[in-house]
Amino acid sequence: MLLGLLMSVLLGLLASVLLGLLESVLLGLLVSVLLGLLVSVLLGLLGFVLLGLLGSMLLGLLDSVLLGYLSPYC
Repeated sequence: MLLGLLMSVLLGLLASVLLGLLESVLLGLLVSVLLGLLVSVLLGLLGFVLLGLLGSMLLGLLDSVLLGYLSPYC
């Protein structure tokens, strides 16, 4: 009877430790995935904005160069 009680306590403790470890690993994975997703979305938006600014500056430069070349002929 004492051995059964000891085995029951040990099995309960082992199950509790294993479930705690599993919960912490899954929570860590979830936080890691969410942070990675947030960082990638923010970097994507930043890249999109910077690419738009670069394209706008290049188009403005091309426009001013073309107008500079064409203005003596107009």
